[in-house]
Amino acid sequence: MCRIVKSRFKKDNTEPFVIERRKECAKCEYNSLNAQKIPYFKRVLIMLSDFYSFITGNKEEDSLGNCLACEACSIYYKSAEELEDCKLGKWKSRQKNQ
Repeated sequence: MCRIVKSRFKKDNTEPFVIERRKECAKCEYNSLNAQKIPYFKRVLIMLSDFYSFITGNKEEDSLGNCLACEACSIYYKSAEELEDCKLGKWKSRQKNQ
């Protein structure tokens, strides 16, 4: 989770692995943009994430939804971190793949 917070201050990562992860997340049923119902606690986490994106000046870029399979992390930031894993196993950390 700390890695996700720090990632909000990095320059956007547009490497091919990031683009592929984001495509995978866009069609996932655990993406908050695809969810029919979001538990209250996760909605609160999403609101905090959105607020954090707003105060760091990244609200426009951070529009890919949040992952409901984990701690409602921003997909925009989680997918750009090389050392992050998808909790559902749809993609793995790049360090573990090497």
